[in-house]
Amino acid sequence: LHQRGALYVIEYDLNADQPVEVVTDYTGSDASFAGFAHIGDANTRAVAEGRRVWLTVDGHRQYAVFLSRPRADAGDVQIGFYDGDRLLHRGNLKVPAGAQAR
Repeated sequence: LHQRGALYVIEYDLNADQPVEVVTDYTGSDASFAGFAHIGDANTRAVAEGRRVWLTVDGHRQYAVFLSRPRADAGDVQIGFYDGDRLLHRGNLKVPAGAQAR
């Protein structure tokens, strides 16, 4: 997680032998979804709904999720990696409150 102007950016560089679903859940944060970008072929599927972003990744993919900088108490972003319904890994990122952009 790093700051880019008025946005926070979560960058992923993944290599998967089979399709993996990556869920970025910012329900516990004051941030809001601001966009998605990827490098590679168009087989990456992205869905933003509510306060979650779902990405399906297969092979080597690089992508970023952009969140607007929160104004108040920022909270956490949870990231889960799934093979179907099976959780492979989960992590938390602490999103700082609205600090000044660099």
